[in-house]
Amino acid sequence: MNLLYQNTGIAAAIQKNHLPATLVELFGDLFDEDNGRILLQETTIIDFKETIPSDFSGDYGAGIIRLALSFHNTFGGLIVFGVVDRTGVPSLAKEIFNIEAFNRVLSDISGNQIECSLRRYALKEGADALPIQVVLVPARRAQRPARLKRPLFKYAQGALWVRDRHEVLTAEPRHLPLLYGDRSSFFSRNEVGSVSVHRSLPPSPSTMDEFVGRFGLLHDLWDWLVFSNHVRMYLHGPGGSGKSTLAYEFATAVAHSPYRITLPKGNMLDYVLFLSAKETALDPFQQKENNFTQRDFATAEEKVRQILYHAGLAASTELDELSEESVEEHLDELVEHFTGLIVIDDIDALTRRNRDTGEELLFQKAAQSSGRLKILYTSRYAPPYALKTAKEVPSLDFEHEFFPFMESCCRQFEVAPPASNNAIRLFEISAGLPILIETIIGLRRNCSSYEEAFKAYESREGDAARRYLYQREYDRLEAATKARHMLAALSLIETPVSITAIGHITSYSEEQIRDAVTQTKGIFLKSTENENGDTLYELATPAIGFVRQVSPDLPYYPALQKAISHFKQESGRTPAHEAAILVRMQKLARTSDFERIVEEGAAIPTGDSIWGNPQFLGLLGQGYAARGAANAEDARGYFARAFALHSRDIFMLRAWYKLEFSAQHTIKSAEDLCRKVLQSGSLSQRHRSEFYSKLGQVLETQARPFIHTDKTRAISMMKASLDAYFEGKWLAREVEQLDSTLQNDWITNLAGKLFRLLQDDLEPLFDFIEKMSDKNHDVDLEAIRILIDPMKSMAHNAKPWACSKVAGLARRTAARYARLKKPLSEQPGFSYVIEALRDIIQTLHSKMKTDQGEHTR
Repeated sequence: MNLLYQNTGIAAAIQKNHLPATLVELFGDLFDEDNGRILLQETTIIDFKETIPSDFSGDYGAGIIRLALSFHNTFGGLIVFGVVDRTGVPSLAKEIFNIEAFNRVLSDISGNQIECSLRRYALKEGADALPIQVVLVPARRAQRPARLKRPLFKYAQGALWVRDRHEVLTAEPRHLPLLYGDRSSFFSRNEVGSVSVHRSLPPSPSTMDEFVGRFGLLHDLWDWLVFSNHVRMYLHGPGGSGKSTLAYEFATAVAHSPYRITLPKGNMLDYVLFLSAKETALDPFQQKENNFTQRDFATAEEKVRQILYHAGLAASTELDELSEESVEEHLDELVEHFTGLIVIDDIDALTRRNRDTGEELLFQKAAQSSGRLKILYTSRYAPPYALKTAKEVPSLDFEHEFFPFMESCCRQFEVAPPASNNAIRLFEISAGLPILIETIIGLRRNCSSYEEAFKAYESREGDAARRYLYQREYDRLEAATKARHMLAALSLIETPVSITAIGHITSYSEEQIRDAVTQTKGIFLKSTENENGDTLYELATPAIGFVRQVSPDLPYYPALQKAISHFKQESGRTPAHEAAILVRMQKLARTSDFERIVEEGAAIPTGDSIWGNPQFLGLLGQGYAARGAANAEDARGYFARAFALHSRDIFMLRAWYKLEFSAQHTIKSAEDLCRKVLQSGSLSQRHRSEFYSKLGQVLETQARPFIHTDKTRAISMMKASLDAYFEGKWLAREVEQLDSTLQNDWITNLAGKLFRLLQDDLEPLFDFIEKMSDKNHDVDLEAIRILIDPMKSMAHNAKPWACSKVAGLARRTAARYARLKKPLSEQPGFSYVIEALRDIIQTLHSKMKTDQGEHTR
């Protein structure tokens, strides 16, 4: 037993799910009866609460539900109400804990039948008052972990918690062996029992040292292993999505689990094997596809023999000598007497060679093994005969997985992480595939910037990665079908189109196009649905370069090029019926009747040529944006397509900006939009000024959450915001009929916030002013006065100890401006900066002399 609980009744109470009659019986020598104190800090199985929750829907009550579920998922535990955590003394809570309501909420919110028990205790035997209330949360037995079936206060549906020492933590991959293993050993002397599992695992197939993300998939694999009666599972997905790495991490976690693992029929795990049929692997460091040196088998017969060898039932010298009959006998012995997990990586390497994979034999043996064998396969394609047990391994999730993985790659490849705009571009180019992210970051080591690495990847440097991902699948496409020609057509069309549209452009029948889509979807294609429910297809981003590279070798490719060129020319014009639609929709937009825009757009057939008109798409985006958050994704999709077709309509851009800026979770998208618009170079000076001001607004908004948590980051973002406002003000100076008062107000408000945040530290402001001299133009005089005049006042009032530092900063900044090549007479803004700096320096020197004289006296 854990020594901490050795002389107490805590372990017995949790194990027997029964609370004793007195605090002395429960806490033993950890209860000071004379002083009424519990001599114990919070632990893995004990938590103290001063007050009783009035309900379980608010912040505090929901926290108690969270605590109970974490106890239940881990080892069970005690929630002791009426005790101050730090001191162990009673808090004298008067309310009585509602155990019936608590149990009802627990079971309802989790789907698990959880029956906690409550006992009220006196501080001394015989006393009437019962100030201490203990809730015993039972340990979970052979049940799935309890997680939220629906949202609870601030906690999202699906939340899964564990108790780790004195904390409640959201479950991570490292907690899965605990959640799915035998936790009864906790109360043994060593807490975790000795677990001996035979394992045969090769070195990790991943080039990355750190495994990041994929919690949902790992959780599903553990659930399948421990609770599902399905004997096999398939991980499928495009090349480079991380199937092998995921399967290996799962096998390793199971093999090294400190908790005993039991399969659904009660058989305790004896062995874990990992075998691979992989033929080649991509080295992202060298951008080369190499033969896979850890390949274990190339035929079904070799696979079975390798299973016997790695399971320890046959020596390597015996393998070739065993007859087929003997091999099957050994296999029967393995599945009848031992319980195991076998991971078979890249099983479709045999399928590609038209060889028997041996899956059926293993499936039959597993089905006859009374639950003693589980088999996990990885494959690029979902098996049509086992779709119920096939799990897709998709690209990395942008919000939760991409950034941690990217940062891990940067650490391992020893390169700086990309700026936010380049990070987003990295995700787009790679489509979130780990192998491509590794490849591009690997290229960054030998490139001067991420922009250069992107260009290198999109040219010849990325050929090896593209071949690794797509060549084998491309070779599998049947030459008699139109699949390869359809891919070539999509690479030339460069916009999402329907099956009908592809047929019109290429003159292929709809049946031929559908057959081609069936062969290529999931690997080469991505699909979206328009508002009419029509499916539109385009090439997956990483596939574009490969398809463009191999398509010119196709027969009739020049004719296909000519047909699509003609299509693009025609779609660039505006037929009469399109013009009529646009005039009507523009009128509706002027009267803000955006709902009618959506309705009229929905009535237009998807095959109509107007769906390629950027003005139409922009208006439709405005219509959906006006509907609010529920239709934000639709609006965003139309705006993006219109922008890609070179629409820079200012009303569309404003509506798009408002859509992104209005929601906290898309505020970063608003910043990206501003930068994309400003980089496009096709806006008037007035509208460029407007979007620089919008960029300043976004950056200022993003800085707010960090003012009290990360002052350095907040200052950096506020300076970037100020820079954007200044640029907008500069551009606005020559725009007629543009009132600059509002821009002055924005700069004044932001400068005031920055001064309050910096207090006496003027160095960031001097740094900002100094860097402004690097611009290839002057600074707006009104704008710079808003910033520098308060600095002059602060210099007059500077404290003695700060004078020398501020003077030094002013001299350094003035020296930078002294190197300006253009005459100051032509730059009134910079001229004012230099005059102000001289004034600051002179003021501070005078103050220092005065202070020195007073000090001498």
